Amino acid sequence: MEWLPDVTIPFSGSRYEQRIRATLEPGSTIILWDAIASGRVARGERWAFAELKNEIAIDIVSGGRVLERYELRPKSGGPPVGLASEWDYAASLFVLGEGLGDGGQKRLEQRLYDLTERAPNQVLGGISEPAAQGVAVKLLASIAPALTHWLESAWREIRRTLWDLAAPSLRRY
Repeated sequence: MEWLPDVTIPFSGSRYEQRIRATLEPGSTIILWDAIASGRVARGERWAFAELKNEIAIDIVSGGRVLERYELRPKSGGPPVGLASEWDYAASLFVLGEGLGDGGQKRLEQRLYDLTERAPNQVLGGISEPAAQGVAVKLLASIAPALTHWLESAWREIRRTLWDLAAPSLRRY
């Protein structure tokens, strides 16, 4: 399964809650992307939303679980969102499943790391091995084109590494 939705853009004063849940059957693989903007940046609404709650839960029937959960309340009095407040986009990418195998997982980790290193002033990322077989990426981006370019490049690398397939063009509105 491949789930790569558009960026969530919370407007000033908004409260938003999102839950994404997936269960992987034996032999299946998921590519799941989730990204948020700091707000309507062009309108000067950086970190001006009231609250954003997000949860991603991916269970693998054969064993393992990934759970990402966070709540952001930028107007609560303290620093808006810690170190991320200097960036306008935050994203998570999960590539999980038995189809990766040890060799595929290591190759994929290196390729995603290389992508992140190519844009050091526009993208900041970390790659880890989660509790389930696969790769987890946390990414910050300074501008929307850098985020989009990283995602599309990563998606091409993932599909090529795992399945020797090209990525179709994403239609964005």
